[in-house]
Amino acid sequence: MEAFFFPLAYLFMAILMWFTNRSVPVTGGEAVLPAGSRPPLAFAGLIGELTSGFDLTFEMQRKGAYNRCYEYASEKLADSEQCNLFLAEAAQVLGQAPVRIDVIDPMAAPTGAERINVVSSGNYGIVLTGNRDGLSYLSRVMEFLSRSPIGNEYVYLRGDNPPMVGDTFGLTVYYEPDEWFDKYAQGNPAQDEYEEPYIPGRKIAAAAVVALCVTVEPPLKIFLSKDKIFRVISFEGYDGKEGIPTKRIRESFSRMYVFTLVDDRGQEIEIAFDLDDWDIVYFSMGDLEQLIQ
Repeated sequence: MEAFFFPLAYLFMAILMWFTNRSVPVTGGEAVLPAGSRPPLAFAGLIGELTSGFDLTFEMQRKGAYNRCYEYASEKLADSEQCNLFLAEAAQVLGQAPVRIDVIDPMAAPTGAERINVVSSGNYGIVLTGNRDGLSYLSRVMEFLSRSPIGNEYVYLRGDNPPMVGDTFGLTVYYEPDEWFDKYAQGNPAQDEYEEPYIPGRKIAAAAVVALCVTVEPPLKIFLSKDKIFRVISFEGYDGKEGIPTKRIRESFSRMYVFTLVDDRGQEIEIAFDLDDWDIVYFSMGDLEQLIQ
């Protein structure tokens, strides 16, 4: 998400208006996690220790806590297969979008002598060719991937960067557990079924939102400037009602709310956002207070 800055005086005046005109709860709601049971967290204790100094009732504090976890992973776990499992669990606990660190390629320790080429042949399909160093490097990559404790771990080798040489495709090697193959193997009817992607849930309730900021350019007919804070006058649940501009990130309406805002023209508008849309920054009163401290 792009960084953005807000004039201090504007924020101070806006907060005074909210204190004067509106009283709202500032406690967040519960994070929405994927359906089904999840295994116990392997790093629960470490995550708790790293985030103990943050007030996790505030979205900005949760972002700061996740950044702290990312810094720790970069410093302490960058040479471990456990790194991205730790980051995924921290994201789950803190209601943040998970990020990953490329740990497999550095662990496989390329020397610069590797040469790999990948082409497509009508007779032979995909053809992967490597010199001794190249094939040895790929064997190390696959060995480390096979020991990964988390699915969707991968190494991506760009076609225009070493160790790829010549007229070649890029190469991406993934690790996925057996359940992935059971579900998506060719001929399995499940591969044709639509499944909504997992979207990390935020620990925020609509009733706590006093302002929001859109970090992407809205359509031309929506007069909400990118990266500007807009006061939330009221909200209500969204049930698919037509005529209201919406920004959808999934089929379900369960986390969609209609917010009434004053747009750039000074006019009140209704627009529906998902609480878990990472293009929208939501502010509670506590978040705004922290911005001017």
